[in-house]
Amino acid sequence: MLEENTELEEQKDSNRNDIEVDGQNQVVTDRVTNGPRKSKVQVDGWETGGRAPAKTKEELRYYMRCKTLCCPLGSSCSNRCYDAGLTRCWCCFDKMHDCTESFLIDENISTRPQKYEQIEEWFRSFNCQPLPLVTIITTIIEVAYFIYISGLPGLYTDNILASPLLWRYEKKSVWYIWLTYSFCHGSLTHLLSNLFLKIFLGLFVEMEHKWLRVLIIYSLGVALGALFHSVVNPCTPLCGSSGGCYALLGTLMFADNLIKNFRCRDN
Repeated sequence: MLEENTELEEQKDSNRNDIEVDGQNQVVTDRVTNGPRKSKVQVDGWETGGRAPAKTKEELRYYMRCKTLCCPLGSSCSNRCYDAGLTRCWCCFDKMHDCTESFLIDENISTRPQKYEQIEEWFRSFNCQPLPLVTIITTIIEVAYFIYISGLPGLYTDNILASPLLWRYEKKSVWYIWLTYSFCHGSLTHLLSNLFLKIFLGLFVEMEHKWLRVLIIYSLGVALGALFHSVVNPCTPLCGSSGGCYALLGTLMFADNLIKNFRCRDN
C-alpha cells in the first residue's frame, strides 16, 4: 500500500512538470487536474526562449539592439550599432519609449513589471526590423523614373504620355501597366504630393505590419485604383501612386480595429 502511494505521488510530480509554451504565457499542463493552468511569471521574449520582460529602460534598449541579415544579433557590428545608440528603432528609441509610456499603455497599470511588459510589446510589434522595404524601394523607383523622363529631349508631358509604363485603356490587356503606372507622375508637384503621403503613411504602416503585408495592400490599392479609373474615365491615361497611398491610409485607419474585433471574437 505504501509503495502504491509513493508511485502515485511520483506520477503526480512528473505530470505537473509537463510544460508547453502557448503564445506569450507559459502554460503548465496538469494531467491530474485535467486542465491547463497559466503562469504569467515568465513572458515570451524576443527570440530568447522565454525570458522575462525588461524591467528598466536601459534593459529594454539592450533587448531592442540591432538585428538584421547584415547585422546579426550579438555580432561585432550589432555591438557597434548599440554602442552608437542605434537600435531596431534606429536613433529614435528614447522618443518612442517616452511616447509609448505616456500615451499607448494602459493607464490602469500600477506595477512596473506590467508597465514594461506592455511597453516591450509595443516595441516588438512597432519597429524598423525588418526595414520598410516597400516604402523605400517604390520611392526610389518613382524618383529615378521621374529624373529619367525629365532628362529626355522634348516636353516632359509628351515624354510621360509616351511611356510604356503608363496605363491606357487601349493597352489594358498588358498586365503590368495595372501596377507600373504608379511609377509615373504628371508633374513635380504630383510626384512630391504622392511621395509625402507614401512616406508619411507607409513608414508607420510598414513598421507595424512589415513589408509583405504592405506589399499586398499597396499592390491591391494600385490595381483597384486603375480598375476604378477604367470604369469611371477610361478615355484618359492614368498615372500616379494615389491608389496605393489611399490603401495605406485605409490600413492605418481601420486595420487595428479589425484586428481587435477578430481577437475579441476569438476570446
